[in-house]
Amino acid sequence: MIATFNARDNGAKEYLEFIDEIPEALEGWENVNDCCNSHKKNNVTRLKLCFPYFCWQYGMNNNFSVKFEDPIVYQSSATMLHFYAEFTYQPTALPKLTTADVLAALANRPLMKLDDKMIERVEMRPAQVVRPEKG
Repeated sequence: MIATFNARDNGAKEYLEFIDEIPEALEGWENVNDCCNSHKKNNVTRLKLCFPYFCWQYGMNNNFSVKFEDPIVYQSSATMLHFYAEFTYQPTALPKLTTADVLAALANRPLMKLDDKMIERVEMRPAQVVRPEKG
């Protein structure tokens, strides 16, 4: 699936509510608050996390594994946010219980930016959410 959004402020309240739930979902993980704060910055960074998680949740509930590439933001007539995801049908008896791992992996992805010469660079690299070391 390829999806490109005109990054407007629609949905900001719902995106922020979702991000506010992440610390509880990743309780005990490190750097969660720093990562969440970097995603609250603007609608592009909020959408960068919330849309892929929605896609993953939808895919998982319908027996698809979902693989994402790093999202890309660029400026045309407006600020645009581009996503690429591969959905592969995986018939299974029960879904895998990997929600925290997937949420952390999506939160940890950088946001890439295309400059005016269409050269890709890192626009935002959030603090990396990691499981605490067992010891």
